[in-house]
Order: sequence, then structure tokens, then C-alpha cells
Amino acid sequence: MQRGTTAEVLVLSADGGAKALTNLLAELQQHQIYADAVGSIESAREAFLAAGGHGLVVVAPDVVPGVARRVVDSLRAIDPHLAVLIFGRGQLRHLKDARTTRADGFHPTSRAGVGAVLKAVRGA
Repeated sequence: MQRGTTAEVLVLSADGGAKALTNLLAELQQHQIYADAVGSIESAREAFLAAGGHGLVVVAPDVVPGVARRVVDSLRAIDPHLAVLIFGRGQLRHLKDARTTRADGFHPTSRAGVGAVLKAVRGA
């Protein structure tokens, strides 16, 4: 995808978005939203710094809770205003601020999940 589009999103999933989130990434591209897909703490920090930050981090339900917490805490240490959208029950329960949105009942590749991401991007 090319930069210079309407928003930037960092998508964290266990497989780095390679398989499970292909539909979400394609939908974002159709809406001219640039997305980096990552699968580890190191790749998340690297992508975040290379992009000069992202407006939103999307946490997929397949991410191990400890990894999700370390990624979000690490990125929020860089940008305390970073918005986070969490899919999956039990993920990041320590986050209870206005910059955190939960979409527990949806999968990020479903129509409702894609809609939740688009809504969060517009508010980010």
C-alpha cells in the first residue's frame, strides 16, 4: 500500500496479518487507509517508528494477551495518545481510558469488525 492516504493503522495479529486478517487489510486498502500488519513486539515497534507513528492500533483476537499488553504499553510509551481497538474477550483489560475501544463481539474480518475499525479510524 502507498502512504499519503487518509489514515494509518497498525494491525497486530499472531500471524502478522498474513492469513487471518487478509480481508480486513483489503477492506482498509479499498478505503485508502494505509495499514501495517505486524506479529511481534519488535515488528510493531519497528513499523511504528518507521511510519512516524500510527493513529490506531488494532489488536486481533488471536494475539497472546501478554504480547498485546507489551506492544500497546510500549507504543503508548512513545505516543500516550495512541488509540487502540481491541478484538477478543479478556484482552488488555487494564486499559480503561477514552482512547481504548473494545469490539468483543466481532471478528476483525467480519463486516461489523471492519465497520468498527473504520469508525475507530475516523475517530482516531
